[in-house]
Amino acid sequence: MRLAVISDIHLGDPSSAMAADTPQGCEIGTGYTRFAEAVRGQFGNDPLDYLIVLGDVLDFSIVHYSTAYSIGKTLFERMVGDGLLRSRRIDPSGSPSKYGPIIYVPGNHDLDMWHTVEYQVNIIQRIDKGKEAEKLRMSVPTIIHECADGSGLGVYLHGVSDIATREYGGLFLDSLTAPPIDWYFGFPNLYFVVEGETVWMTHGQYFNFFWSFLGQWALKVFGEELELRRPGHLDLVETVGINCPTGQLSCSSIGQAGPLTTIVRALEHDIKAGNMARIERYADRVFVALLARIDSRVLKFPLIKQIVRCIVKRLIDGLLNKSTPARDERDYLEKPDIKANFDEFYKATVYEIEEIRSTYPFDIPYPSRLIFGHTHRPIPWSSPDTVTVPACAGAPEREIEVCNTGGWLYHDADVGPGAEVFFYETGKGFSSRRIRYEPGE
Repeated sequence: MRLAVISDIHLGDPSSAMAADTPQGCEIGTGYTRFAEAVRGQFGNDPLDYLIVLGDVLDFSIVHYSTAYSIGKTLFERMVGDGLLRSRRIDPSGSPSKYGPIIYVPGNHDLDMWHTVEYQVNIIQRIDKGKEAEKLRMSVPTIIHECADGSGLGVYLHGVSDIATREYGGLFLDSLTAPPIDWYFGFPNLYFVVEGETVWMTHGQYFNFFWSFLGQWALKVFGEELELRRPGHLDLVETVGINCPTGQLSCSSIGQAGPLTTIVRALEHDIKAGNMARIERYADRVFVALLARIDSRVLKFPLIKQIVRCIVKRLIDGLLNKSTPARDERDYLEKPDIKANFDEFYKATVYEIEEIRSTYPFDIPYPSRLIFGHTHRPIPWSSPDTVTVPACAGAPEREIEVCNTGGWLYHDADVGPGAEVFFYETGKGFSSRRIRYEPGE
């Protein structure tokens, strides 16, 4: 088995080093060239059996769907043309008719991809066959299981099909390219099990306050009235479901908002840069508009107005400060608010593993290592960070090793840290390579 793991290529963002839309059309970037060279350097002319993409691939939060898909078509057809993806003959007598698979675990910028796939599988396809629609699953864990000698189950999407058949693909994204690529979708976790160890892979957005705060607030506000499978704690299905509204709002909704998209993107850049002038100007306008809607004699006094304005400003500042920025953030998991969210997500992950164990024919150990994206700060396989995970169910408190895929966006002001591509090969295990793609590197 040969596979590669990447994330955060952000197709649709003009700064993507993989591919971007330009006045001359979609152009392949330096990042892709370096990525292809790394794959060939690792495996020679042998193609990947699996390419795992851990989210923020098609960036619907920045551009319209059509633009993101168009760039994706160009990039993934290039991968096929360059021989990076394994070819398969569905008809033994014919030419290669499908490539891949690519295993897609969406992130926050492409969360809508997960809901689109869920809608296709549980609503559209079932109605089309005359069946009743089903609830969205919200969480579908992906398992790749291999033994040291190369045997094993390959890819298994838990709960999607019988473990003996394991037939996946056939979804709308397969036809994005010509020839088609098989896309397998799971969310939010992937578990790679080999030689008695589990490498846990996820995008990592639920470690951040903004992408998980609805779940946190729901627990505090509704308490016991919130009907949960584990009182006081969200499992992964509940985490994805309860945080869906803000996830959708900040994913595809922003990218499809027409002229508002440009303003929201500018605000995001200002917040990350610590420039609050524009935020304060808009907040003042909101305050004036609210006052105009309130018929109160008290609020007509200038001093009272000023006090209320200060309270509103402090609330906004507090909310913005609570949402620790993730991108390019050093020591991300060491920040108390991030670590608290991470601990809750880890506990939900442990419970998911225990549920899988009840029907899965092989053991899935608790994770010993994590590979995630989201922060754009690469951490190599050979020099991982460590984080202490809490005791949960049958899993003791202990340290696990942490790696990060980095990101594929050019930096305006300075040279960015680059991306980390993770590789696995049967008999050799995991390794990684740092990819530099900035001009002059």
